Amino acid sequence: QHHSAAPVITATVVWVAAIAVGLGLGLGLGQQSDQPAPTETAALEDVASDWQVQDGTIALEVTQFGSVVAGSFADWTSAITFDDTVQSGKAGDVTTTVAIPSLSLGSVTDQAMGADFFNSEAFPTATFQADINATADGYVAAGSLTIKDQTMPVDLPFTLTLQGDTARMTGSTTLDRRNFGIGDTVTDESSLAFSVTVNIDLTATRGQ
Repeated sequence: QHHSAAPVITATVVWVAAIAVGLGLGLGLGQQSDQPAPTETAALEDVASDWQVQDGTIALEVTQFGSVVAGSFADWTSAITFDDTVQSGKAGDVTTTVAIPSLSLGSVTDQAMGADFFNSEAFPTATFQADINATADGYVAAGSLTIKDQTMPVDLPFTLTLQGDTARMTGSTTLDRRNFGIGDTVTDESSLAFSVTVNIDLTATRGQ
């Protein structure tokens, strides 16, 4: 399934994304405005999935000069298998691809695509591949995140509420931007924090 900023979001339960996904990684660039700069999106192919996201957000937060700067990715795809009857152990898997140029980060969006940060021209996508594991405390998507050809292990814990064929998922994880070569020239945490928070909030329906 493919997700974009269209009237109806059609991706799948991207408890991934982080995903995603996610994948928010901070940018020490300048002041953020309320209006995102226009960007071109990487062309993502549709993928088959057992679940389809009806609405959701893959967002990131980074601290810049002591203030939290928020952004989000508007375009991604996810292929997910998930068995809600599994009470412990592997319940499914997920592969999510995020279009880096779909990031909105106010007036610094274009700068964020530059070589010192995401370098979106050379690396237009990021990928999260993980197993979905049921635990005593909920679920964890445990796998690897690849950004700018740098692959690191990532765990995304999340909660899942099921009502019939509808699932509501919320999750959060913290990444270190240095692991992915994001903002290597910004070494002072008072200017740009190393840690980046990724927040996922999605509603998805089971496919037929």
